[in-house]
Amino acid sequence: MRVDLVYPALGPRTRARHQIIAWVKWPFLVAALASTVVNIVVGGRAWSVVVLWGLWVVWSFTLAPGLIDVNRISQFVKLVADVVVLLVLIDLLLAPGWAMTVVPIVCFSALIVVGALFFTDFRRQRHNVMPMLTLAALSLVFAVTGLIAWSGPTRWPLIVMASVAFGLLAAAVVALGAGFFAGVRKYFHT
Repeated sequence: MRVDLVYPALGPRTRARHQIIAWVKWPFLVAALASTVVNIVVGGRAWSVVVLWGLWVVWSFTLAPGLIDVNRISQFVKLVADVVVLLVLIDLLLAPGWAMTVVPIVCFSALIVVGALFFTDFRRQRHNVMPMLTLAALSLVFAVTGLIAWSGPTRWPLIVMASVAFGLLAAAVVALGAGFFAGVRKYFHT
């Protein structure tokens, strides 16, 4: 038996995108290398790590987005995760002291947006529930851990993040019913 593998021809948009990526990757690489070298030569704090992560965020969302789970919720959760990492890097490496207030605000705002994206188009988005559940579960875990471990002056963002995450998880369980547990079981199958 002879099997012919026939792939569809690349369209003009795909070819143009490949050409753009081929041209744009060099300025990105030069900027990454230059910022690292300048940071090493000048010394001081490791600000080049923040620059590198910023370049990665721009690259991954504009030029080379993921090919799997390309939907509104997944892309938004990926953006939020990258922004949170960037904020934490800025806090750790450049200007410490504000991340325990700002990161929870970003997270609970993102939970509200993701919940709105999910419930406004429930019929189509119920198949994309796992990124939302992952964000809500991680937010709840980090909020509870932060409330236990951190005794700073402003704890309200952690309380709001925990409340919104728990509410979103509860609303998803109620809205999906038995499908919630079946979906989680499928997601973690072995």
